[in-house]
Amino acid sequence: LDLQLEALKVDEGIVRQTEGHNATYVRSLAGDRVQLCRQFIQRAEFARAVEQCRAAGPLLEALAGDDNNQQSKVDRAILAWNLSVALLGAGHLDEASAILETNLRDLAAIASENDTIQVEFTRASSEEALGELHSARARNAARGSASELQSWKAANAWYAKSADRFREVSKGITLD
Repeated sequence: LDLQLEALKVDEGIVRQTEGHNATYVRSLAGDRVQLCRQFIQRAEFARAVEQCRAAGPLLEALAGDDNNQQSKVDRAILAWNLSVALLGAGHLDEASAILETNLRDLAAIASENDTIQVEFTRASSEEALGELHSARARNAARGSASELQSWKAANAWYAKSADRFREVSKGITLD
């Protein structure tokens, strides 16, 4: 975490020096923030994770001007997945749900043009997050209610979908 925070400071300084006109440095700074978001999620510091992801958003949006820039689209999808996981951990289920649903539509569009392991992994991870979200809704529902059952069924469906996609992703990975 300390090293990632130091990298953030360095990249912030470089972006300031270039006045945000160098896409490589802006993308690196956004990546630092996404990595910090992941680290805070792992530490269950969800408010800090949300803060880092939200700070990365404008940086990636600044790079989104070219509709043909597939990596920019993928970067924003990865950010959306991470933000949704942080929001889920923070208990903001409705916002996380909206982001995940939009993200899955965006990822399907990206995959139709540029289907890579990274895209499919992010799709599987977003589907898994929807499973987690519906599990949380089931746990929050009245025990034995129709809402609880519906949420558990939705969670099961999303987990199954993500497991299938993760299996397909693993077929494309070689460790030569």
